[in-house]
Amino acid sequence: MDIQEFLKRYEAGEKDFTGISLRGVHLWKELSEVISRSMEFSLKDILFKNSELLEIDFDSGGGVTANLSNTNFQNANLRGSLLYYCILQGANFQNADLRQVKIGPFLRDANFRYANLEGANLENADLERADFYKANLTNANLRHTNQEKAVNLQTAKLDGAIFGSLHDVSYKVRQCQNSSEEFNLYLGHYEVHKKTLEKNNPEEIQQLRNQIIREYRKYRKNQKFFQTSFKYSELAGANFSNINLEGIKLCNLNLQGANFTGSNLKNADFRYSNIQQANFKNCNLTHANFNYSTLVQSNFRGSSLQEASFEEAILFEVNFQNANLREASLKYVMLDRANLQQADLLGANLNFSSLVKADLTKANLRGAVLADANFTEANLSQANLILTDLSYVNLTNANLSRANLMGARLDRANLNNACLVWANLESAYLIETNLRNAIGFDRGHRLFDVTCWKTILPDGRLATTSDHF
Repeated sequence: MDIQEFLKRYEAGEKDFTGISLRGVHLWKELSEVISRSMEFSLKDILFKNSELLEIDFDSGGGVTANLSNTNFQNANLRGSLLYYCILQGANFQNADLRQVKIGPFLRDANFRYANLEGANLENADLERADFYKANLTNANLRHTNQEKAVNLQTAKLDGAIFGSLHDVSYKVRQCQNSSEEFNLYLGHYEVHKKTLEKNNPEEIQQLRNQIIREYRKYRKNQKFFQTSFKYSELAGANFSNINLEGIKLCNLNLQGANFTGSNLKNADFRYSNIQQANFKNCNLTHANFNYSTLVQSNFRGSSLQEASFEEAILFEVNFQNANLREASLKYVMLDRANLQQADLLGANLNFSSLVKADLTKANLRGAVLADANFTEANLSQANLILTDLSYVNLTNANLSRANLMGARLDRANLNNACLVWANLESAYLIETNLRNAIGFDRGHRLFDVTCWKTILPDGRLATTSDHF
């Protein structure tokens, strides 16, 4: 069935679409004329049993409510679809394939019995009375959910599932007997194991790589947008270096250890892919999309990532040294121990991100938004933080020596035991800021014209105006 036939049957009031097949459709846009008389996009009580609904965007957007309550998706294949801003109360996903789906937040009373939710994103979802009996939640994201109110979650497969809140994340690296590294990521009460590079068949990988490039070039020649049909394929260690791949879509792929050195990847789409230990050195990745991807230990040194997006990506120990990340979106990312030395993050958005023990020496963060980020034990020495928003930021034990914080907002930031030797705080805002035990915070021109209110000084005294300095 094509989308036109679906629209015709939908407009006629039909509710049984059992066994239909649709792919890559934005239903809200397609249905906009049909539902123009109503402010509700409703697929309530619709039957999608045994259907193929691949990469479907059910998100209505524009403030319009997408109502899929009591919709029946039993045995349906919904891989790669978007069901986030939808009401799914009482929906039936029994035995459905929901791999790499972003779903929620209204999942109360939903039926996920035996469903495959591997890699699904359920962050912030209301799971009250949602039934997960023997569901597969391997590597699923359950952060900020009320999973304690879900039903039969203890029977589900939870290998690598992410629980807890973003700022609970910490990790360690331990050396195994064979000297290879195994990452242990502790999220809430659960442990996620990141495996070392898997060795796949090199001949098969090379054949698949060549096939992708051939199809990409054919599409580019015909001036069409290329979308790879190789989702969920294994391309570990593939060589894509020094190639023009502008606009390529490589979502939901295993690209662990792949080499993209020197390639043009402008506007490329890598969402939901496994890209650990990959090499993107000196690439053009302007406007590239890495949302929800895993990029542990990948190398972006010297690359152009202006206005790229890494939202909710896992970036442990990634190398962004000398990279251009101007106006990039890095919200909710995990950048612990990342190398951002001399990186250009002018105007970048790192809201709610974790940069524990990250190295930002001489990084340019002028005008960046860092509110609610975690910089515990991070190195920000000689960093440019002019006019940067550091509200509610955790800078405990951080190194800010010789950093330029002129005009920065440090409202309610925690700088307990931080190093501020020769830091420039001229015209900074210190509203309810915690400077207890901060090192090097003293009188001088570096504190000129500071706006202060209820700030805790290094000696524990409470300062209500800048006159206390």
